Amino acid sequence: MIDYYHHYKDRLFPSPDRTYSKLPTDHTAIREELARIKSDKLARRMEREKGIQAQEETAAAQSSKGWFKWW
Repeated sequence: MIDYYHHYKDRLFPSPDRTYSKLPTDHTAIREELARIKSDKLARRMEREKGIQAQEETAAAQSSKGWFKWW
Protein backbone atom coordinates (compact mmCIF):
# COMPACT_ATOMS: atom_id res chain seq x y z
CA MET A 1 0.00 0.00 0.00
CA ILE A 2 0.95 3.61 -0.23
CA ASP A 3 3.14 4.82 2.62
CA TYR A 4 1.21 8.01 3.42
CA TYR A 5 -1.91 5.92 3.91
CA HIS A 6 -0.45 4.30 7.03
CA HIS A 7 0.40 7.68 8.50
CA TYR A 8 -3.18 8.93 8.18
CA LYS A 9 -4.62 5.59 9.22
CA ASP A 10 -2.64 5.77 12.46
CA ARG A 11 -3.87 9.30 13.09
CA LEU A 12 -7.52 8.53 12.36
CA PHE A 13 -7.60 5.11 14.01
CA PRO A 14 -4.97 4.99 16.77
CA SER A 15 -3.92 1.67 18.21
CA PRO A 16 -5.71 0.52 21.39
CA ASP A 17 -2.63 1.17 23.54
CA ARG A 18 -2.70 4.85 22.50
CA THR A 19 -6.38 5.35 23.34
CA TYR A 20 -7.79 6.03 26.78
CA SER A 21 -10.47 3.42 27.44
CA LYS A 22 -11.37 4.32 31.05
CA LEU A 23 -13.54 7.38 30.60
CA PRO A 24 -14.45 9.32 33.75
CA THR A 25 -18.07 8.92 34.77
CA ASP A 26 -18.56 11.08 37.86
CA HIS A 27 -18.54 14.85 38.00
CA THR A 28 -15.29 15.33 39.91
CA ALA A 29 -13.36 12.90 37.72
CA ILE A 30 -14.55 14.75 34.62
CA ARG A 31 -13.46 18.09 36.09
CA GLU A 32 -10.06 16.66 37.03
CA GLU A 33 -9.57 15.22 33.55
CA LEU A 34 -10.53 18.52 31.92
CA ALA A 35 -8.13 20.39 34.20
CA ARG A 36 -5.34 17.96 33.25
CA ILE A 37 -6.08 18.38 29.54
CA LYS A 38 -6.11 22.17 29.87
CA SER A 39 -2.81 22.22 31.75
CA ASP A 40 -1.21 19.95 29.13
CA LYS A 41 -2.43 22.23 26.35
CA LEU A 42 -1.15 25.30 28.18
CA ALA A 43 2.26 23.70 28.70
CA ARG A 44 2.52 22.79 25.00
CA ARG A 45 1.41 26.31 24.03
CA MET A 46 4.01 27.92 26.30
CA GLU A 47 6.76 25.70 24.85
CA ARG A 48 5.67 26.54 21.31
CA GLU A 49 5.54 30.28 22.04
CA LYS A 50 8.95 30.11 23.74
CA GLY A 51 10.40 28.47 20.63
CA ILE A 52 8.79 31.02 18.33
CA GLN A 53 10.03 33.89 20.51
CA ALA A 54 13.57 32.49 20.48
CA GLN A 55 13.46 32.21 16.68
CA GLU A 56 12.20 35.78 16.38
CA GLU A 57 14.95 37.05 18.68
CA THR A 58 17.67 35.33 16.67
CA ALA A 59 16.17 36.62 13.43
CA ALA A 60 15.98 40.14 14.85
CA ALA A 61 19.56 39.96 16.08
CA GLN A 62 20.79 38.84 12.67
CA SER A 63 18.80 41.40 10.71
CA SER A 64 19.54 44.41 12.96
CA LYS A 65 22.72 45.34 11.15
CA GLY A 66 21.17 48.49 9.70
CA TRP A 67 19.65 49.34 6.35
CA PHE A 68 22.88 50.76 4.90
CA LYS A 69 24.61 47.37 4.73
CA TRP A 70 22.00 46.18 2.25
CA TRP A 71 23.00 48.83 -0.31
